[in-house]
Amino acid sequence: MDHIRKKISTVKLCVLTGVLVLGLFNVVLSSQTVNAASVKTSAGVKNWLNAVKNKQVKAVGGFGGECVDLARAYSQRFVGKDIGRASISGGAKDYARQAVPAGYVRINYKKGVTARTGDIVIWVKDGGGYGHMAVVYSVTGNNMVIYEQNYAGKRYVISNVVRNYDRIYKGTGGQVTAILRPTNISS
Repeated sequence: MDHIRKKISTVKLCVLTGVLVLGLFNVVLSSQTVNAASVKTSAGVKNWLNAVKNKQVKAVGGFGGECVDLARAYSQRFVGKDIGRASISGGAKDYARQAVPAGYVRINYKKGVTARTGDIVIWVKDGGGYGHMAVVYSVTGNNMVIYEQNYAGKRYVISNVVRNYDRIYKGTGGQVTAILRPTNISS
């Protein structure tokens, strides 16, 4: 009988050890997953933009379907901070002039400046006087693919190509005015 008790105790000990080891292994894996998720990459930005394409995006605290909603939702997800509300006129153009949101640097656009995946580009002379903003998907030479919302009456996310950082060819808003570049996106 003692022999059977010892075997049962040994089995219990092995099972308990296995559970403990698996539990620790899962904790380590969970921790690694969280750490990996906190590293933001241009591939992650592209995946998210593709996931929201043809959908209406509403940021926390936003109106829904506005260009600023897309930029705010993107910022909330990838920078972990909201870019806040437009504080001067209530339009996207304000982000080219108001205080720079936490987690970003603002680059005033001039010829030779190159946007990157994950940048938020701002046009002051677009959007019916309110300005316009979009998230950069990719850049090739002087062309950038942007994802934007509330452009040309479409209150959902679409993609467009902008040549030479200028929208005059579409008859709308001219050259990019400023770029908000997140400080935590790696290529």
